[in-house]
Amino acid sequence: ECFLFEVSNSLVNIQCLQEEEYQQDLIEIKRILI
Repeated sequence: ECFLFEVSNSLVNIQCLQEEEYQQDLIEIKRILI
């Protein structure tokens, strides 16, 4: 499954990540997009 990540009132479709990598990748995604 995949999830949508909300950034600046937009939904960004992010590819599925393994649970172990999820939090670290999400932090990196936030840094890149915000």
